[in-house]
This record gives sequence, structure tokens and C-alpha cells, in this order.
Amino acid sequence: MKETTKQRTSTMKHITTICLLMLTASTAGAQQLLTWEDAVSEALRNNHGIAVARNSSAIAENSAHIGNAGMLPRLDASAGATYRGDEPATGGETITGTAMTAGLSLGYTLFDGLGNISTFHRLQSSSFLGKLELKNSIENTLLSVSDAYFAVARAKENLVISEELVTISLERLERAEKRFEYGQAVTVDVLSAQVDLRADSVTLLNARLTFDKARRDLNVLLNQDGEAAYEVEERVPVPGEYELNGLLETAQESNTAYRMYLTNLDIAGHDLDIATSAFLPRLNLSASYGYQQNNSDLSMAFDNSLTNYSVGLTLSLNIFQGFQNSISRQNATLRVRSGELLAEEALLTLQASIRNAWQQYVNSNYIYAVEQRSLQAAELNFEKTKEQLALGQVTTTQFREAQLNLINIRSSISSARYDVRYQELMLQRLAGVLVQE
Repeated sequence: MKETTKQRTSTMKHITTICLLMLTASTAGAQQLLTWEDAVSEALRNNHGIAVARNSSAIAENSAHIGNAGMLPRLDASAGATYRGDEPATGGETITGTAMTAGLSLGYTLFDGLGNISTFHRLQSSSFLGKLELKNSIENTLLSVSDAYFAVARAKENLVISEELVTISLERLERAEKRFEYGQAVTVDVLSAQVDLRADSVTLLNARLTFDKARRDLNVLLNQDGEAAYEVEERVPVPGEYELNGLLETAQESNTAYRMYLTNLDIAGHDLDIATSAFLPRLNLSASYGYQQNNSDLSMAFDNSLTNYSVGLTLSLNIFQGFQNSISRQNATLRVRSGELLAEEALLTLQASIRNAWQQYVNSNYIYAVEQRSLQAAELNFEKTKEQLALGQVTTTQFREAQLNLINIRSSISSARYDVRYQELMLQRLAGVLVQE
């Protein structure tokens, strides 16, 4: 019996030491607060994908110029000089001469079946598509960072809950040991307290691992060292007022992904116009101005310079090109039809996603409100059960049940809190109002 008591005392001290070390590691050191806004700003500033998307958008915007669509004239300048030497066949002095030329030539397409105008409109649509792709990249990053940030916050709250769980179990074990020494408790009470303490220690250890992993995942998105430490803020959600029909209407006008489908459809339409322009005649304007001067030993006394200019119009029409124009127009027509089908499918998918997200947001708010109301009752029940345990009026099983009930509700509230916040962000993203242009 003495041997068993010593072993039990040694086990209790060992478990107590481990738990105290974990509690100290969890709460040691004041750390800088990282708000959700700070995390999002840091990620948007350092994210490589956003930087690439921003460059691509700038390239598309630079390309959307009338000169890049062939709507401006072309002006070329040329100049040359020639030295020539002529030696008579009968002998005598070599006759030398120089020739210098300079000229300007202008070319401009007056009409090409409106192909250049369609090309310019296509470039403008491509520029707009680049902006949408940049916005989509920002939205994806914002959601990823938010999800990671809320995971850290949720894990931190669970870690604190686990610490409190271990603290209560330590107090319970110490009380059971003292009551056993004075003959007021049986061995089963001590063993039960030890078993629960071991289980709570494992829960605390897992909570610490989950928190560390969540923090490292967030650090990757923030482009920081994986072991960078900081405090995250507790976000209490304030339910927003969202009306389903209003969300559906706003999403159809502002949802980034759906607008990308519509923009691709516009581009396909411009490609069809470009392909159709090949069947129409072309009218080109050309003009040139030149200057030429010839000098030789035989004509030094004469002015051999001359100028010339010309203006012309050329009308051309392609009669046959191996059916290339017809094939291009047929393919462009098919791409327009495919774009229409994809846009119709995207709209149906968007409407279904909006309805699902709205319903999930409403349910998450309801669950959070219900859990909040249950928390007060669970806390009151636990405090009363704790007092009754000290008086020996309830069993350790009843106390443990009240303890776990409180812990589960607090953990559920933590999950519901951040689920509401993330679902709201998802709803805003689908409605197209998460990132303002």
C-alpha cells in the first residue's frame, strides 16, 4: 500500500511538472498585436502572385492604345549617299561623282473593314480583363489570409481553454489527494482525477501543436519567418444585414469571376469582327517626298538637285486565300457561342453559390447566438457543480461532465465566431464587394 501511494505521488508530481511547463510555455512573454487588417495589408503588399498580376494588368493597359491597333499613320524617313568613280575605256582621268538622297514616306489605312477599330476594342477588353484578374488575385489572397488568421485566433482560444482545463484538473487532483489523505475520499476519486488530468494534458499538447502550425501557415502567407510570434485579436462578429435578392442582383453586376466570363465573351466578339473585316475591301493612303542631288566632275557647274513627291490611294480586296478567312470567321463564331454557354453556366453557378453562402451565413449567425445563450447557463452549472464537489455532494463523474460541457460550449463559440466572420467575407466576395475597384 505504501509503495502504491509513493508511485501515485510520483506520478502526480511528474504530470504536474509537465502541465506547469506547458502552461508556462503557452503564456510566457508579451507579444506584439497583429490585427486582421494588418495581416491582410502585409499579405497584399508582399504576395508574389499579386505582384505578377499587377504587372500583367499594367502590360495589358499599356497595350490598349490606338497605335497598337493600327489606327495611326506610319511615317518613315530615309537618307543615303553614293560615291561613284568611272574610268574611261580609252584611258584618261577617272570621272568621279556623288549622289545624295533623302525622303519621307507616309502610309495610312483609311479603311480595312473596321478591323483596326475592332482590334482597339479588343485591346481595351483585354486591359479590363487584366484588371479583373488582378482583383481576383487580391480577393483570393485576402480570403486565404483571413482563413489562416482566423485559424490562428481559433487555435489560440482553444489553447487558452485547454490551459484552463488543465488548471482545473490540477486543482481537482490536489483536492482529491488531500481528501484521500484525511480519509474523506476513496482511491477511485484520485485515480479518476489522474486519468482526467492525463487526458487534459494531451488535449493541451495537441492544442499547442495546432496553434503553432496555424501560426506558421499564416507566416508563410505573410512572407515572414515561420517562427515569428505575435498576438491575434478576438473578433466578435456583428451580424450584417444582407438581403438575398439584393445580393443576387449585386453579384450579377460586380462578381469578379462572372465579369471575367463576360469580358472573355466580349473579346471573342471582337475577334469575330476582326475575322469578318477580312472580307471587306481595304483603302490605303500613301504619300512620299524626296530630295536627290547628283554631283560629278562633268557637271560641277550645273545644279543637279531635284525634288519629287507623290500621293496615292490604293483599293484592294482579297478574292481568295485558300479559305483561310472563312475558317477564321467560322472558328471565331464558335468561340463566341462557347463564350455564351460558359457565361450562362457561370451565372447559374454564381446564383447557386450566393444562395448557399447566404444560407450558411444565416445559420452560422444563429448557431453563434444559440451558443452564446448556452454559455451563461453552462458557466453557472459548472460553478455550482464545483462547489458541490468540494462539499462531497456530487460525484467526480458529474463534475467532469459539467466541466466538459462548459469546455465544449466555449470551443463551439470560438469556432462559430470565426465561421460567421469568414462566411461574411465569402458572401462579400461572391457579391463582388469584398475589394473595391
